[in-house]
Amino acid sequence: MIGLFVDVLSAAGVVTGAVRGRSRKLCGELSRLAEIGVAFLIGCGAFQWVGAALSNLTSMSGESSGAAGFVLTFFGSWFGYRMIRRVVAKKGRHLLRDWLDSKISEPVDRVGGAVAGGVMAGVLAMVGVGAAYLVPSDALEKRLSEDSFVGKAVHVVLEQRAGNDAEETP
Repeated sequence: MIGLFVDVLSAAGVVTGAVRGRSRKLCGELSRLAEIGVAFLIGCGAFQWVGAALSNLTSMSGESSGAAGFVLTFFGSWFGYRMIRRVVAKKGRHLLRDWLDSKISEPVDRVGGAVAGGVMAGVLAMVGVGAAYLVPSDALEKRLSEDSFVGKAVHVVLEQRAGNDAEETP
């Protein structure tokens, strides 16, 4: 039941993201997709360091500090990227929009925006499920990894990440 709820909620988010992306067009969604993509990559790469620091500085256990580290790293890097973009790249976005308007037709611009918006919402859904998956609860982890399509995808990504980390440690 939880898996179905997670999948329906994720699908609704993707559809909403696609509708919003269609109205924002491709240029508007590309900058937002870059924000989410950079934050997701930083969150996946640095959450263990932040989690270890939280575990050392607070009374959190190692497992719960990993989930908190991922959420803090993701949202912190997303916020930082947004601040940098607001200050530095405001002019660049207008240049990109002008260039795209001259090169891409209106229907392609709208469809591209819808695809980019859907992808962005899908990544956000995976971030939410990933944070829930990292919470130290075997029952929740089992439900997400077995009953939910999105949970299965997050499970594969996190298990692959854990396997890569195990190979790197001597």
